[in-house]
Amino acid sequence: PVDEQSRFYRASERFFHAAIRRYGTTLRWVLGHQTATLLVAGATLAATILLYVIVPKGFFPVQDTGV
Repeated sequence: PVDEQSRFYRASERFFHAAIRRYGTTLRWVLGHQTATLLVAGATLAATILLYVIVPKGFFPVQDTGV
């Protein structure tokens, strides 16, 4: 019965049901726009590689001598 469920349980159920609905909506959009999704994924990968190459690595010492 609903009366026996705590407020936390009811709130978490609302949250999870909303998350599932949002996931379904997003999944339908992605499956309907596969080309755009692949282009964004490819651009993200390219940007990651580019940033890895150009961001300075000087934050870490060349040789870590330990403690």
